[in-house]
Amino acid sequence: MREIPPIYPREDDNANKKEKIYDRRQFLKKSVKLAMGLGAVSALGPLAPKVFGETAPSKEKERTEKEIQQARNILLTGDPERFLENRFVVSALYYSQNFLTKGIYSDLKDPTRMVVAAIKDLITPELRKKYIDYLSKIYIESSPPRVVPKVSLPLKRMNFGTGKNHLDAIDLFTSEGAPVSAMTDGVVALAENGWKKEDRLSTVSYRGGNTVILFSFAKKDFYRYCHLASTPLKAGDFVSAGDSIGIVGHSGMNASLPGHGGHLHLENNKLDPESGNMFFTSSSELKGRILKIEQQYLASNK
Repeated sequence: MREIPPIYPREDDNANKKEKIYDRRQFLKKSVKLAMGLGAVSALGPLAPKVFGETAPSKEKERTEKEIQQARNILLTGDPERFLENRFVVSALYYSQNFLTKGIYSDLKDPTRMVVAAIKDLITPELRKKYIDYLSKIYIESSPPRVVPKVSLPLKRMNFGTGKNHLDAIDLFTSEGAPVSAMTDGVVALAENGWKKEDRLSTVSYRGGNTVILFSFAKKDFYRYCHLASTPLKAGDFVSAGDSIGIVGHSGMNASLPGHGGHLHLENNKLDPESGNMFFTSSSELKGRILKIEQQYLASNK
């Protein structure tokens, strides 16, 4: 491991050395807290990107500040009809309470996470309920009546791989270019096509790449599909279960690396109607749900 250079010059005087070692430890503790986001929480807001220090290009910091201000302005209107206009507002409303209170701070050098961290204080249960009521209204006005909600597999063939999955998501392995289907009837909250490796603000999640977030009216939950090559959808569109929502690609920070593409990252977050908060569906529960749908397909095609 590379030795961290001393904060102060080394001296032979033992008393001075002890005092300076103590100051150095205090400095390092503060630095670690800042890197973890613990020291930056109180500073979040329009000036949140300042925690980037000199590591981020000035243009990126300016864009980050602009994205934060635009998202905050829309949230402050309290008008759910405007929420779909802003990708970061949609993203913050989607994330689970656990991610907003803990996970968002795991990498504060990611400008997309910084934007969400800076607006999360405006995401209240009341605001989220208004948002979901608005999406429900779009669904009711757009959808054909169904006695039983229709469901579908996200891919034609299910391959969960042999490695360890995420706690709150699953990776479904397939060839790039494979069509991705909507698992339920719903309304599109987010649809992205512009991910660029050299532009960390090109999509709402630099890690996720081109992403579709679909609101399911039946259970008042959301499906998030990541690493897409492209999608034909736009926010506000109605889709039926089984409709194409895009094709598998390798967009996103990790998926863009050699040998890391060829999979669909899938999540499901659900609303707790009593608290108004969002909670993630565990990977084991989501996998079980998909396997159940697959069994129904196999049984119907015998």
